[in-house]
Amino acid sequence: MKIGLTTHLNIRMNFSTYLLFCLSLIFFQSSCNQSHKAHKDAITKPLTQNSQYIFSIGDASVTLLYKLQRQIASTSYDSLQLRKMVIDRIYVPNERLFSYCLGYDQNSFADKYSNALKQRSDSLIQLTKTFEKINLDSTIINTMKKIAEKSVIKFEGKYVIGFFEDAGCIMCGCDNATMLGNTYNSYYKNPNLLKVVIAHEINHNFFETAKKADPDNNTLLYNAIDEGFANLFSMKMMDVDKFTAFNMTKDEYNWLENNEAELKEKFRKVIFSTKEEDWNPYSEKIPNRILEGSPGDIGYFLGYRIIEEWLKKNDGKKWEDVYSTPVRHILRESEYFK
Repeated sequence: MKIGLTTHLNIRMNFSTYLLFCLSLIFFQSSCNQSHKAHKDAITKPLTQNSQYIFSIGDASVTLLYKLQRQIASTSYDSLQLRKMVIDRIYVPNERLFSYCLGYDQNSFADKYSNALKQRSDSLIQLTKTFEKINLDSTIINTMKKIAEKSVIKFEGKYVIGFFEDAGCIMCGCDNATMLGNTYNSYYKNPNLLKVVIAHEINHNFFETAKKADPDNNTLLYNAIDEGFANLFSMKMMDVDKFTAFNMTKDEYNWLENNEAELKEKFRKVIFSTKEEDWNPYSEKIPNRILEGSPGDIGYFLGYRIIEEWLKKNDGKKWEDVYSTPVRHILRESEYFK
């Protein structure tokens, strides 16, 4: 999910508003919930009144950039005005995301996104109208609040949800301070699926922060447990079944269970590999990977099963203990390969 914009929900890949002054940001972070309630649908307000786009949740901030992007796209600016708006309102408040994570300086960002806002303004405006109909802003904010309230891990980071032409992921980034959610992705049109995905992706931040010192954090074993645990986290936070958490039909999941023995024997051979090319076939939701008939996401399934067996064999353990237990210990104590 994160890691240099490498993938997420299946892919770790390569590949915004705000306020003119920092003092305004401090003020709005303390009052954003009240402001949002009062101006929930006020996307046509002047750009200087965009406090409803930034929310404070725990130690995290969430920016609904797509609303500002729609506002800019709906307004006529000459080229110089548009470039200044893109830099001042989108780039500067999120400079770490766009420079460190996506590799833009101010000029290259203004070049790309000024053109994008002009060329795709009609489709962007239409998409945000769709988002209003399904209350996307409430889905995102309420899901994150629920996670912050229920989770045993500190909810922190900076999340920017908007239109990003560079990112194919649903939610990803380079670290907790550079998390982006790409509203071009079709998941943002389905609130029920999106809630599960948000929980999944946020748990990657929780897990990877907790596991910085794990000596196996660059292995396929780690990746599988990271993904499987993110699905388990979605089940716990969103109160959904495993089929929903895996975004699979019952038949697809049953195929994985029916072929588990052969799948895990193949995985055993590469489980401590640190090569990305060894992980890719296990991480992709592409049919027929590893074995003919597979629905994909095999690594997610195997990681989930390792955790499931570990919990069964350790009565005193809770699912939250995954955060504090080295992945090699989880594997050994699960007796998964015995």
